[in-house]
Amino acid sequence: MKPFQIPHKPLDTSLKKTPINPAKPKPPPPKSKPLVPPSKPVVATGAIEELREELRLLKDAFNVMQVEHRREVARISQALDEEKRHRILLQDEVASLQKHG
Repeated sequence: MKPFQIPHKPLDTSLKKTPINPAKPKPPPPKSKPLVPPSKPVVATGAIEELREELRLLKDAFNVMQVEHRREVARISQALDEEKRHRILLQDEVASLQKHG
């Protein structure tokens, strides 16, 4: 049995002769900007200190949440281990009852 083959057609080269965007005008060149460096925004020193304090508070809150998360994951992991041990004991008991019952 021959494998299925897709018939091969020669490519139509007439499509290659027409330009894709024949009459598209080129955009005008960008206007040059002055060579003066942009000035730095003026920020009050009090605002910077306020932002630093807020950042410190956010970092502290993040650290507290991270510790709580780790404790919760450890607690859940211990509970899972306990459930596994309980399941194994029950499976052993069921197997024992099936042998003797």
